[in-house]
Amino acid sequence: MKFWRDLEKKIRSLRKKYPNAPRKAAIRLANWCLRSLFKPRLFEIDETTRSTAAAVADGTLKILFFLRGGLGDVAMAATYLKELRRFGECDACRFLVAPTNSLEATRSIFRGFDGVEIVGSVADVEPKLFDERYLSGVDALVDLIRFPALKFWNPETFERAAPKLREYFERVERFNAERAKLTATEWNVDYLKVAFSLANGQNRRSQPDFDKTLGMSDATRPLMTLDEAAFDVLAKNGLDGRQYLTLQRGVDASYQGAANTRMWPKPYYERLIATIKTNFPGLTIVQLGKADEASNLSGVDVDLRGQTTFEELKVLLKFSALHIDGECGMVHFARALNSRSAVFFAQTNVDFCGYPENINVKVDGVCPISCEWVVDDWQERCPRGFAEPPCMTRLTPEIFFDAIYPTLREIVERQTFEWERVEETTTQLLENAGDSGDAGRGGVENREERTTLFLGDFPLETLLEARRSRVRVLWFSLRTSPKRLAEAREAGIDADWADATNVPAKDGTLDRIVCDVEEPSELVRREILRVAKIGGTARFGKSGGVWRKRVVKDDGTSEK
Repeated sequence: MKFWRDLEKKIRSLRKKYPNAPRKAAIRLANWCLRSLFKPRLFEIDETTRSTAAAVADGTLKILFFLRGGLGDVAMAATYLKELRRFGECDACRFLVAPTNSLEATRSIFRGFDGVEIVGSVADVEPKLFDERYLSGVDALVDLIRFPALKFWNPETFERAAPKLREYFERVERFNAERAKLTATEWNVDYLKVAFSLANGQNRRSQPDFDKTLGMSDATRPLMTLDEAAFDVLAKNGLDGRQYLTLQRGVDASYQGAANTRMWPKPYYERLIATIKTNFPGLTIVQLGKADEASNLSGVDVDLRGQTTFEELKVLLKFSALHIDGECGMVHFARALNSRSAVFFAQTNVDFCGYPENINVKVDGVCPISCEWVVDDWQERCPRGFAEPPCMTRLTPEIFFDAIYPTLREIVERQTFEWERVEETTTQLLENAGDSGDAGRGGVENREERTTLFLGDFPLETLLEARRSRVRVLWFSLRTSPKRLAEAREAGIDADWADATNVPAKDGTLDRIVCDVEEPSELVRREILRVAKIGGTARFGKSGGVWRKRVVKDDGTSEK
C-alpha cells in the first residue's frame, strides 16, 4: 500500500535529518502518522461528487489537472497541456491546474497560456477545502506526473463540448485500466515508466503522449513566455551586454543536500570554474539556485542564489550563453527558453532525459544501467554500495571541460548583430517574402525556400497572401483560439502558441518577421534579432518601420 511506502520514506528522511535526536524524530513521525490518518482520500470520488461535477452552469468544459513532481515535471506537463488543447480544438475548454510544487513557479511556467487557470496549490490548501472548492463544477480530474491518470470524468459533457477530447479520454481510460502500474503516482515505479517509454520510442518530452495521439516529439514546441518587467535583472547585476555562463549545484528540492548522490562533487565544480576562467577570462560566471552550504562555490563572479524571482531566473537563463547543471528543472526551463545547457548525466538515463540540442556528458562503462528509482533511496546512497557513486566521481572536471570547450570557443568568437532601419512598405515586405535576393540563380525553380514569421494577431487572409509568395509561413500568437489555430494548420501554415518575448525558433533561421507590436521593448527587439538571418528583415506594427539585421565589426562599424 502507498501508506507503507510513504512511511518508509518518512523514516529514512527523519533518520537522515535527526541521526542523534531519536526523541525529536519520534515526535515528528507521530505527528505525520496522525495527519495521514485523518487526511481525506482526495481521489476516491463517489457518485454524489460525479453528479455535482457534471453540473456546469456556464457551458464551459472544465478539466482539473493535479500536477505532481518537481518544476521540471511541471514544465513537461505544460507542453503536454498545450498539445492537448491544440488537439481538442475546443474553444470552450478551460484547464484548471493545481500543483504540488511552488505556486509562483507554476504561474510563471504557465504565464501567457490562454485557457489555463492556476486554482491553487495542494501544499497551500487543506485537502478538505481543496475537495469542496475545486472538485465541484469540474468535468474531469486528471492526475499527471508522467502519464495521465484519469480519476473521473463526464463523457456526456465531453461529447457535447469537445468530441475529440471525449475520444482521447476514452483512450486514457483504457490505458489506465490496462497499465495500472504505469499510471500509479508513486515515485518508486518511475523506473518502469521510463523503460516503457523507451521501448515505445519515446523520451521524457513525449512521455505523456502515451499512445502518440498528440504527435509529441523533440520537435514539439514548449510554451514559455517572459515578463518584460523582469528584463532589468541583467542591468541590475552588471550582465547586460556581457557574455556570461550560468551554473547551479542543486537537484530535486525534496532531496537537496550535500550527500545527495546526484550532486556533482563540490571540488569538481570549483576546478571546472577555475579552468574556464583560465582559458576564457572574458566569460562571466553566474551562479543560480538555492543558497545553502552544499552549493557554496568559490570562483563565481556573480552569486545570485536565492536572490531572484522566478521571472528573473527565466531572463537569466534566456540570455545565458551556456547553462551548466545536473539533470534537473533548470535544464528544462533553459531548453524551453531556446538556451543551451551542458549537463552532468549519471543516475538518470541520458537517452530518456537528454535534449539533443544540449551537451550531455556521461562517462560510459561505469555502471551497467541508470539507477533512477531502481531502489527507493537511490538519491541517498549508491545502489551498488559505493561510498561515492562512481558514475559521478569518474566524470571529472577535465572530461567535462573537454566536452564544453568547442562551445565555449564558439561563444567567445560569436558575431555581434544589430538592426538598421530600411525603407519598405508592408505590401513590399509581403511581396518580397519569397525573393531569394539573388536573381542570378535561375529564378523560382532554384530558389531556396524562404521563411516568414508572423508574430501576433493576424487575419488568415494575410497569412495566406504571404503563402502565395511560395514561402514557408509560421504564425505564432498567444491570443488565438484552438479552432483558429486548426484552420491555419489546415491551410498549410505552421501555427502555434508563442509570443515575441520567446520565439520558438533557432538562431538566425528566419528571413522575414512581421510583428504586431508597435513599440517593441528591448527584450522583444533582441529576441527577434536572434531568430532573424543576417540580412533578414523585421517589421514592427504598422508604423514601427522595417529593420534589417546586420553584423557589427570588431571596430564597432557595421557590415553591410
